[in-house]
Amino acid sequence: MLIIFAGVLVCGAVCFAADLWLLLGRRTLRPVLEADYARYVPGKPHTGELFRAYCDTLTGNRMLSYIITMRLCAELECGSFLDKLRLQFYRVRLRRLQVRFGVEISYKTRIGAGLKISHGNGVVIHEGAQIGCNCTILQQVTIGNNPHKNRFQVPVIGDNCYIGAGAKVIGPILVGDDVIVGAQSVVNKDVPPGSVVAGVPAKIIRSVHV
Repeated sequence: MLIIFAGVLVCGAVCFAADLWLLLGRRTLRPVLEADYARYVPGKPHTGELFRAYCDTLTGNRMLSYIITMRLCAELECGSFLDKLRLQFYRVRLRRLQVRFGVEISYKTRIGAGLKISHGNGVVIHEGAQIGCNCTILQQVTIGNNPHKNRFQVPVIGDNCYIGAGAKVIGPILVGDDVIVGAQSVVNKDVPPGSVVAGVPAKIIRSVHV
């Protein structure tokens, strides 16, 4: 019986690994994964490197594992009935990683390719928020609604933005492209593209291009 049980476990692991390998190679998903990976490790990854990154939850790049799992969930959510069945496994894994890393980012959140979360601890992003491509988010960042107003009105953040540690981006605001948000800032008003903002409440202190 023990041999049979071990054989079933091995077969299950092999089937899962093969399924994940095929998912990582999907043409609709692959460019996004490559852009995310390149924010952590320079260069264009092959499928084996993406597979290792998915499994790596211990090293300094462990948040890449979370991002890959999140992308897989988003891909399967939009797929066939079989994809939705497979989604349930990845949803459980995503939830376990949320608890382990102290992160709360839904796979339904619209986030562009090239996301980098340097340190995941305490990052909370509202499911309805929108984040552009090539954005960097540090630890203890909150992107969400204003609880004293409409809880469904959330920020839209442009491309190439940097959000410093402990920053809060709150309410129905638009943060333009190439914006830098200083650590511990509270952003509750629109920010024009190319600005550096800091303070509580956040104010424009200079332009990125100056």
